Amino acid sequence: MEQSINTRIFDSARNLFDDLADDIASHLQSLMTIKREISVALAGGGTPRSLYQSIAESYSQLDWSMVNFYFGDERYVPHDHIHSNYRMAREMLFEPLKIHERNIFPMPTNFANPDDAAADYEKTLSTRFNSILPQFDILLLGIGGDGHTASLFPNSKTLLEKFKWVTVGQAPNEPRTRLTLTLPVLTNARRIIFVAIGADKTDAIKSAIKGPCEHISCPAGMVRPTSGKLEWWLDHAAASKL
Repeated sequence: MEQSINTRIFDSARNLFDDLADDIASHLQSLMTIKREISVALAGGGTPRSLYQSIAESYSQLDWSMVNFYFGDERYVPHDHIHSNYRMAREMLFEPLKIHERNIFPMPTNFANPDDAAADYEKTLSTRFNSILPQFDILLLGIGGDGHTASLFPNSKTLLEKFKWVTVGQAPNEPRTRLTLTLPVLTNARRIIFVAIGADKTDAIKSAIKGPCEHISCPAGMVRPTSGKLEWWLDHAAASKL
């Protein structure tokens, strides 16, 4: 049975980020009482920057040594590149919270062949999770105006991947080459959180949440958890067409 979607709408982006930071911190604290290690897969792009800043500013006291950080996708650029998702997370989250390197698992971008990098990250996940599929405790995702999420783009063959955990995608804009988790991994997360602000993605958000969503033309709408929870956190502008 398809899981229900929990949609939360806020009057401002600032309130959204602060409330979501509180919610994530509370969830992590609950998990810390029952688990030795917690897994969080991070989103890249512009929207999560403010969320990571809110978390770093308010929750430095959490026992971050219990949290392992992974990535949903990555631009195939060096980790110090301005477009690197890892660099953004490092600057906004890892460095302010003094996260130890042993708790950070970035997607590698130093292979001559991106396919080898994808295979290497899949090997990392296989070693870390030791299961049929990785299952992140928290998975953060964004959505593009075209409906893409992570680096799964509309009408891409990556959306049909059933066996690989990590694959190479091609974006319509630079940097074009990306590494991305595949749908089987994304949909296996225990808690999936989409975050979107602003009016430029309203059509994509409406299609992803309410439809019509025609298979591979709407990647974000294909992220339906197999057993976990699905949440959309939106400001009023982003939710204006719901």
